[in-house]
Amino acid sequence: MASPSPSVRHLAAPSAQERTRIIELLETAFFNDGEVWVAGFNGQINAVAFWVRPGADFHIGLADDYFRRLPDDMREWLSHHFIPKYHELYSSSYPNGQQTRVQSWHLVLLGVQQSSQRRGLGKRLVNILRERADRQSQTITADVQTSAAVHFLNNAGFRYMGVKNVVVRV
Repeated sequence: MASPSPSVRHLAAPSAQERTRIIELLETAFFNDGEVWVAGFNGQINAVAFWVRPGADFHIGLADDYFRRLPDDMREWLSHHFIPKYHELYSSSYPNGQQTRVQSWHLVLLGVQQSSQRRGLGKRLVNILRERADRQSQTITADVQTSAAVHFLNNAGFRYMGVKNVVVRV
């Protein structure tokens, strides 16, 4: 029996059931291979960080059934450009040249409620794991999409290592 085609939709106002399902998926994804840290004021959760722990195989890869459904040009681009460039960037980012991405803590997501931004929560969420990684002589990595995120992480002691090259077909 053929698998159904995947669908994608934007959730502008998710229902309670959809929110519950999202949380279940995040728990499965992050609690199995990582750690979830939260911060806030007055007992509230105003910020969250998802970290993948060293040794977890959190890498760029696609499930075979999903990969087969992609158009030929997308499979070609992923296989021969994006994934090799992604791995090349990580390999070149380590000072000793031998430490692999999988041996590092990896910041997957850092989110701070807008009204709580610029009050130290994000910095605390990064520092708590940075201190632990430093004690254990482990590296921390992060992928970011904005110059603001680069600036934030530079201020938290990270060093900018490079840009992943993404090409768009028009």
